[in-house]
Amino acid sequence: MYTTVSIDWTGDPGWKDPHCSSEFYGPVAVKYNPITHDLSTIVRDWRARFCIPTSVEFKGYNIWKYPGAVLAVAEFVIESVQVVGHLVDKDSLFQEYGSAIFDKPRKLVPATGICALEAIWEAHTKMQVVFDKGDFEGRRQSDSFKTEIRQSAGRHKVIIRDVKGIPSDKSGGVQLADIVAHLLQRDANNRIENAELRRATTKMKRKSGNEIRVIGGNDLRPYL
Repeated sequence: MYTTVSIDWTGDPGWKDPHCSSEFYGPVAVKYNPITHDLSTIVRDWRARFCIPTSVEFKGYNIWKYPGAVLAVAEFVIESVQVVGHLVDKDSLFQEYGSAIFDKPRKLVPATGICALEAIWEAHTKMQVVFDKGDFEGRRQSDSFKTEIRQSAGRHKVIIRDVKGIPSDKSGGVQLADIVAHLLQRDANNRIENAELRRATTKMKRKSGNEIRVIGGNDLRPYL
């Protein structure tokens, strides 16, 4: 028996401009049982239920115009998934490290990822980690992140079954993480108009075992 942790990032790490797209940037890690929850089947059922074409990738930005689908995802996450969401305050990052930090995505992306994973590790358990390789600049950086994951897991006595970097459209878990990340980013920016979604997001943040918070530059210091 093992659990799966899928991780994706929201926003823009902003290595061209610290304020290029959004106030917050960061990873969301979701942990679930892949035996009892076949996310490929679940995502397919959501597509059918909410009439989402297969040409539309099942990710947060893309399905936001299907509020029923987003709410269904949120309710599923509240019921069956553990979430760690770290939204980095880019102003804090700029103040702590200066503009140079945004010119080093090779450090910022994996650093935030390991920070989130270390909040979701569970000692002496077997885990599989899947991440969106599209957030990394090529195979070398992706492979380096895999090594960092295994090293971090070893320090926390986590048994790693496998580590995979794959395209988001090939993983229901990564798509789930992306939708949760998009939802949390909108919440942080007070941009959730739907009242039911606001209530669900609040419930998600308050769920025991979840860690959803805004972090600053000082939080990332051990990982940079």
